[in-house]
Amino acid sequence: MDEEQLKAEEKELEALRAAGQRERELLLEMEIRKREIEEEIAKERERIEELHRMEREKRLKFSQRKIGQGRSAV
Repeated sequence: MDEEQLKAEEKELEALRAAGQRERELLLEMEIRKREIEEEIAKERERIEELHRMEREKRLKFSQRKIGQGRSAV
């Protein structure tokens, strides 16, 4: 969700509060929180992907070092 849309929804939320429309207010609060959670999940997935990439690189370097040691021993 982009910042502009989030601000628009928050502005609508404040207007609904002022108008006393509690049901719509709660629905909008839940939608905003849902999007915040989705953003947190996306960030966490990116972090996990980066950790996996680093682990693969580490293993590749280790295996290349092992292969290099094997050749020098021959």
